[in-house]
Amino acid sequence: MLQQLTTMLEMQDRMNRKVHPDWINQQFAWYRALWIECGELIEHYGYKWWKHQQPAWGHVSSRSSISGTSA
Repeated sequence: MLQQLTTMLEMQDRMNRKVHPDWINQQFAWYRALWIECGELIEHYGYKWWKHQQPAWGHVSSRSSISGTSA
């Protein structure tokens, strides 16, 4: 699990550096993007029990994947 997290963060760093080479020191509100991604992930999980939702495991798996492809 630690290796997967490390890999994911390294991949995100490489992508961010394509947008801005010194992205870390730019004071971008990067945490907002994390909130949005978490919100999208939980939507696919189907947390609304009153709607009798079923988890869309394919979407959950692809959103939380670090395979290098996006959902």
